[in-house]
Amino acid sequence: MKTISYQTMVRQLLGEEEFLAFEQCYRQPVQKSIHLIKSRERHVSTQSLLENEGWKFSPPAFSFQWKIYDEVLFVHKPDKQSLGSHPFHTEGLFYVQEMAAGLAAQMLQVQPWERVLDLCAAPWGKTIQLADQMLLHSTHPWLLISNEVHPARRKALQANIERCGMWNVLITGYDGRTLGELLQGTCDKVLLDAPCSGEGMQYKSGVRCFQWNEKAVKKLAYLQKSLLIAGLRALKVGGELVYATCTTNTLENEGVIESVMKEVGVAAEVMDIEVTEKSKGYSEQYADKVARFRPHIHHTGGFFLAKLKKKGTLPAALQQPHETNVSLLKDWERSDALQQKVRAYGKAQGWKFPASSAMVFVQTKFTIWVVAKDALACLDELFVEQVGVPVLKILKDGTWKPLDGWKKLFLFFDKVF
Repeated sequence: MKTISYQTMVRQLLGEEEFLAFEQCYRQPVQKSIHLIKSRERHVSTQSLLENEGWKFSPPAFSFQWKIYDEVLFVHKPDKQSLGSHPFHTEGLFYVQEMAAGLAAQMLQVQPWERVLDLCAAPWGKTIQLADQMLLHSTHPWLLISNEVHPARRKALQANIERCGMWNVLITGYDGRTLGELLQGTCDKVLLDAPCSGEGMQYKSGVRCFQWNEKAVKKLAYLQKSLLIAGLRALKVGGELVYATCTTNTLENEGVIESVMKEVGVAAEVMDIEVTEKSKGYSEQYADKVARFRPHIHHTGGFFLAKLKKKGTLPAALQQPHETNVSLLKDWERSDALQQKVRAYGKAQGWKFPASSAMVFVQTKFTIWVVAKDALACLDELFVEQVGVPVLKILKDGTWKPLDGWKKLFLFFDKVF
């Protein structure tokens, strides 16, 4: 299989006329966009404070019927300071996120009481977006399991969860292909932002010599197919899965969907991606259901979305039994005595606890964490690297020291709950 230039591959996909418009987008500046974290707001909205600094926000041109998908907004600001260096970003009040990528989490349409799995969490913006949705609309948010197999990316994920105060997130480090077996039939929703060739992001750097290798792409497509089947395993019957990539070719997109549907048969169906402005896919059977977003049309990164619903039990060949490896379990202390002790300490510090019983505290050797109550069952089923947000450090003499997490949580619960 020969290697060709990325530009040649796109020309073959789009045709000559549309390719010229695509090529022009390489010469245009990339418009920045951010997700404002609503569950962190207290008395004044983050958007209002930024507008007072001269920032201007505009919603995307993505909608369906009466709904505008505005969880991610385009931003224009008077200075040249990077978005990531702004104090509000440092404090976890907004997150820099690609516009099209932000659609993936919105297409999942999570409900606060659902158990949700983000199967391949890096680059973690969608985890934060999903967790924010769940925290914002309920006094008893259920659990978001955020999984990332690569240690360096997982470390960055942990830092961003803490920075943004997402206490309903549980972080694991499994190969996603095995996690589907461990969580078999337990999740209401699954997001699979699959590892991909990233071709849709090439316009950001203007790189024109990017080489396209069909053999490498087919290898990625095989991994994506395995991850998608694992995500379907993790779903309850009736549950839904959003498959997303930031790539252009059909092998990693429509090809993966078609291949998986042939294997699962009537156990799943492809649903409509409900975005009026989407471009059609390159599939005779699913062209109108899936969605493509293109730099030269939608002024965002190249992106692909498909949504599947689990209709019944998967074929026997795709079902695999599993056993929990108890020897890997971390020692998470979560006794009633610990709950009473932490709450007594917090009240003495002036913390404002929620009236809801959704929040619980767990302790490891040197840290006390706060997390959604529904995480407790997972502590006995999975090897968990981090739960929620750390709020107390246990010093050598046994005394406790508040961490930054307590400021991000217990100073605004009077607003959230």
